Amino acid sequence: MNTATEEPISEDLLRRFDVSSPRYTSCPTADRFVEAFTAEDYMQALALRRTGGSETPLLLSLHIHIPFCESLCYYCACNKVITKHHNRARPYLRYLSRKVDLHVGQLGSGQAVSQRIAI
Repeated sequence: MNTATEEPISEDLLRRFDVSSPRYTSCPTADRFVEAFTAEDYMQALALRRTGGSETPLLLSLHIHIPFCESLCYYCACNKVITKHHNRARPYLRYLSRKVDLHVGQLGSGQAVSQRIAI
């Protein structure tokens, strides 16, 4: 039952969404990681994204995964480290901060964000 409306979910709706789909677990997705894609290629892609080639600004989508959990959950299939020692996250957070700085350096600050996913 759909608790918001208390109406049953139709078989048509179930069939429509009963399909395989990719699971988003990394950015870029794992099938895009190839040795031929260099740091220079990445900077060029960021520069192209910045200019956009259009008068309409491109919107960003942010997915930030902090893989240090105090207890195991089965919500995400991402890499995770189960620990109550919060200091284990410090090096990861430093690298995440560097990544954000790199993107702001290439794209500028104040970019419009269309969606945020934080896990």
